[in-house]
Amino acid sequence: MQALARRLALGLALAGGAVLIAASALTVVSGLSRWWTSQPVRGDVELVSLAAGLAVLGAMPWGTARGAHIMVDSFTTRLPARLNALIDGFWRLCWAAVFGVLAWRMALGGAEAMAEGARSMGLLGVPYGWAIALGAGCFALSALLALPARR
Repeated sequence: MQALARRLALGLALAGGAVLIAASALTVVSGLSRWWTSQPVRGDVELVSLAAGLAVLGAMPWGTARGAHIMVDSFTTRLPARLNALIDGFWRLCWAAVFGVLAWRMALGGAEAMAEGARSMGLLGVPYGWAIALGAGCFALSALLALPARR
């Protein structure tokens, strides 16, 4: 199960990176368009902001799987390895719980946004309930991957 979750996390991170590259290209095209024609790409700001959020959410599970989040161990490095492992396991459980709560609340928010047909307030009026639901899935996967590994 953990191996499948890690592969899914890697796929989400790669997809998030591709979305971020596309957003960067859109920014360049919009900037050049503004320079050449005095008109940016219509809705560029809302598309780039949506893409940036999705890229961050997509990278989060992979960062969790790799243990790449910020850890402060200023005094615990001198403790015995077994005690350090217990402390790290406790904080990983806390991390998983926080991700779990965020996933739950985002899932509710995504369902509500889809039911109400919520749209961005920019020029395009992009529906965004699906993005919130995708974010909930990323948080849920992060919660799973944050659980301490069995040895």
